[in-house]
Amino acid sequence: MQQAREVVRRTQGKNNLKQLALAAHNYADVHNAFPLQAGASLYGYSAQAQLLPYCEQGNLHSLIDFTKPLTIGLAWNPQVNPANAIVAGTRIPVLMCPSDAGNPMFTDGFGFAWAGGNCLVNGGSGTQLNYCSGNNDGLFWRGSNTKFRDITDGTSNTVFMAETLFGYRAGIWISSMGYHTLIQGYYPPNSKNPDYGNHGEIVSGPRSLHVGAAQLSLCDGSVRFVSENVDLSTFRNIFARNDGQVKRTTQSDLGQPVGPRRLWQVKGFSFSAKMVPLK
Repeated sequence: MQQAREVVRRTQGKNNLKQLALAAHNYADVHNAFPLQAGASLYGYSAQAQLLPYCEQGNLHSLIDFTKPLTIGLAWNPQVNPANAIVAGTRIPVLMCPSDAGNPMFTDGFGFAWAGGNCLVNGGSGTQLNYCSGNNDGLFWRGSNTKFRDITDGTSNTVFMAETLFGYRAGIWISSMGYHTLIQGYYPPNSKNPDYGNHGEIVSGPRSLHVGAAQLSLCDGSVRFVSENVDLSTFRNIFARNDGQVKRTTQSDLGQPVGPRRLWQVKGFSFSAKMVPLK
C-alpha cells in the first residue's frame, strides 16, 4: 500500500513539473522570453511568481504588487513587505512534490511564515564562476531575460526545473534569492555532499525522497526520473543551455534508479555568511 501511494505521489510531482514547463512556453508566447528572475535586487520576485497566471493561479498572481519590493528593512535582515504578506504565505500545490514530508513553511527571524516550493528553476551546471547573480550557463540568474532561441543545445537537452527538499533551500517560492528558487546540476540527485549557500549564491543539485532518483523537467515539457547513479558529466551538460555538448537525452542516458538511500544523504542544509551546508 505504501509503495502504491508513493507511485501516486511521484506521478503528481511529475505532472506538476510538466505543467510548469508548459506554463513557461505559454509565458514565452506572450513575452517572448522566460520569466524574469528578479531584477536589480536579490530580494525581488522569482520566476515562479511570474508563471502563476499560466498554471491556473491567475487570481493569486493578481494579488502581488510587483511595483513594490518583496521585502523591506535591512538588506541583510529583510522582512516581508505587508503589501504581499498574504501571497507570500500561501502554499501553491503545483510548486510542491507530494513525496516531501518536510515542512513547506519557512519561519524567518520576525516570526513570519513564508511558503516554500519544491520545484526550482535551472540556475546552471555550477561549473562556472557565475552563479545566481551573473550570466550562468543555465536559464535563470538575477535579471535574466533568457529566450528559447538562447537554448542552442536544444530544448530536449536542457533542464527547465528540478525538484529539491524543503529546508532553508526552497523555503520561499516567491523570492528570487538563489537558494530558495534556483537549482544547479553540480551535484547528482540526492548527493551525499550537502548543498551550499553564500549571500544568495548556491552550489547544489536535485534532491527528493523518491527511492534512488529525483525528477526534473526539460524545456520541451518532458519529465525525467534521474538516477543517483547518472554520469555526472552528462548530468551537468543538461543544465547548460549552450555548452555544445548536445546528446539526445533518453531515460537510459540519465540512468535507472537502483537501491534505497538513507535520509541523511539528502537532509544536510544550513546557512550563514560563509559557504556552508544548507539544511
